[in-house]
Amino acid sequence: MPCDYGSRHPNTIQHLTAEEQDNLGFDMGKTIYVRRIALGDSPDAIKVRDVVQAAHNDRTYQRICSAVKKGSPPKGIPAPFSKVYGELCVTDNILLKGDKIVMPDAEFFPGSGNIRRHVIDTAHDGHPGISSMKRRLRSRVWFPGMDQEITATVEGCLPCQVSTPKIQRDPLVPSTPPEEPWQNLGPTIGAQLQMGNISWLSLTCSPNTLKSQ
Repeated sequence: MPCDYGSRHPNTIQHLTAEEQDNLGFDMGKTIYVRRIALGDSPDAIKVRDVVQAAHNDRTYQRICSAVKKGSPPKGIPAPFSKVYGELCVTDNILLKGDKIVMPDAEFFPGSGNIRRHVIDTAHDGHPGISSMKRRLRSRVWFPGMDQEITATVEGCLPCQVSTPKIQRDPLVPSTPPEEPWQNLGPTIGAQLQMGNISWLSLTCSPNTLKSQ
């Protein structure tokens, strides 16, 4: 089959400067570092600039970012962050845990409310339930106590409770305990018990049963 001549014989780019070649996206054989587009994974109602602003307002967040950039040991860092310190990195002044955005604990502008609360409310839109909310947020963001906040939000929401099916289990009804030892015996009927080379047969019997017989 004939091939496209233009694709097999491209025009030379030698007349372009290095800057022009770079702007046009030509691969010149240099090492290219690709950053995973994690910042685009934030929920639809959360903008990257909001996360950056909230991060700027969270002093603890800034201290952790500074420690991660310097490679300092996690001394004086809150326990939830010190436990995952090896998974943290900083990109564009935003803290990441692996490929998930670590949400700051602050407002992104005055009166906006805590950005973590905003993320929870965004995932809660439509009342998807605990499992769906956790699955959605765990794939994109992380912050200490996130699962507990999701559970509290759903359990405090009447529409979520109405739309979530519940399995009602019957309560256990315990038997009345005997007044004296050996008053009521109840091993398995006809069960053959074996221990080592010895085996025996156990039968159910009780004083009432013996009297009726």
